[in-house]
This record gives sequence, C-alpha cells and structure tokens, in this order.
Amino acid sequence: MIISLPDDLPDDPVLLKQLLLEALTRQAKTAEVLQAHEGHIVDLKEQIKLLRDRLFGRKSEQTAEPNTPQLALFNEPESDPMLAIEDAQEEVVAPTARRGKRQLLSAELLRVEIIHELPEHELTCACGCRKHAVGEETSEQLDIVPMQIRVIRHIRKVYGCRGCEAGPVIHCDGARVQVLKEADRDPTSQSWMWVQASGPPDRKVVLFDYTSSRAQEVPLRLLDSYRGYVMTDDYAGYNALALQPGVERLACMAQVCRCAKSPAQGQGGARRYRPELDQQVVRHRA
Repeated sequence: MIISLPDDLPDDPVLLKQLLLEALTRQAKTAEVLQAHEGHIVDLKEQIKLLRDRLFGRKSEQTAEPNTPQLALFNEPESDPMLAIEDAQEEVVAPTARRGKRQLLSAELLRVEIIHELPEHELTCACGCRKHAVGEETSEQLDIVPMQIRVIRHIRKVYGCRGCEAGPVIHCDGARVQVLKEADRDPTSQSWMWVQASGPPDRKVVLFDYTSSRAQEVPLRLLDSYRGYVMTDDYAGYNALALQPGVERLACMAQVCRCAKSPAQGQGGARRYRPELDQQVVRHRA
C-alpha cells in the first residue's frame, strides 16, 4: 500500500519519528479490525451456505435435525412411512435465523448521525392521512477513515482595550512673553513660555518652561525620551518632534476650527477665505 505523504513534514528527526510511530500504531489497529472483520465475514458466509442447503437443497441433502448442521449418514428403512407422508403434507416454514448479539461499539468513538426519512410520496397513508414519526430505530456500523497526516494550526485571538491603547497624551503650546530687567537682555526682546499639560482627569499636571527661543530644539529637549501622543498647533517647530520614534502628533481641534473660520493671509497683504478647511475633521486615533 502506497501512502502519500504531505509536503510540509517537519525537519526535526524527533518529530518525524513520533509521527511515524503514531502512523504505525494506527495502521496496526486498523489491520486488527480488518482481520476481525474478515474472520466474521467468513463465518457469516458459512452460515449462509448452510442455511441455503437446509432450505433449498435436495431432500437427501437436508439435515435430519434442523438444529444441527450434521447430515444424516443413513436413510433408515425403518422410518414410519405414514409419518413421512404427513410431514410432506405439512407447510414448510423456514426457520428464523437468530441474530447474534453484536458487541456494542465504544462510546468514545466519534458519532456521525445520518437521518433516514421517508420520501415525500411515501408519507401518505393508505387511508389518505399523512404519516408522522412515532419513534426511531437506531443501528450503528463501524466506518474506518484512512490514515491522514495533517497539521493543526491553533490561532488564538489577541484582544485589547482601545481606551487603554490610546496611551499618554501631552498638550503642548508656546506663548510669547516680555520680561523686563532681564540680565544681559534688552527689555524689548521677546521670550517664550512653553506650557505642557497632561495627567489623569483627577490629577492634572501643568509644567511651565521659560526660554528665550522658539526653535525646534526646545520641544525636543523638553520632551526628550517621551513616547506617546502630543497635541499641538500647526507651528512648524514641532515637526522634528513628530519624527521621533514612538511619538505621534495630534492636531488641536481648536486650532483647526480657528483656521477654517478665519481668512488666510494672501499675497500683497490681502486675505482670502479657505472654505475647504471647513470639511477637515481631526480625531484622536483609537
């Protein structure tokens, strides 16, 4: 018997040996079952042949005793002729073959139910009424599926909470300030106050950092090693921060609405309205 093997067998000799042992074990069990069935078939054939000889064989070949397969060795001349005639006149009734008690199949085996129902044209009774099911007759037979080698893939879904996956969010903004009498600086020079707000709803934290610059190095320094969401306005100084690994920049909704509703500066000092900004929708990615 040629057994086709799959192409995706493991390369590990230990796993291959285990698969081979399991296959040989199943094959041996199948051979035992088949051998038992073959013996049972031979026995049934002998019984059928004997029954046919009893029922349809010539009189001289029929057994003298209906309960034994032993044929009569001699035709006794002393047999009562009247009895033979009476026996000939009696109606011959075929003996009912006894069905042996078959061993129940193991309850651990997989069951596949096949429902046998009458066809539609046989559901009408001779009286004209429609037949209905009043019971069931159940029988079982052993069905042997050929050996198969397959790989079972276990796929386990991974679940998470969108609320927890959002991660920390820092609101960052800068405001222009003017400081008088600052050492080594002109009173008219401009300075900046960088404000950062974050924390849980019940414990908000606001940090103020004073700098003399608005360059992009300032937010990079303030948020060094930070990983999470940063909500800012459209100031280009945050572009370098947004390029850092693990940092995602969010647009401030208030700034978006303000830009959409206010005119934009055009060439020559003229302002023009940009209605396309009305359709912009910025949302927190969940």
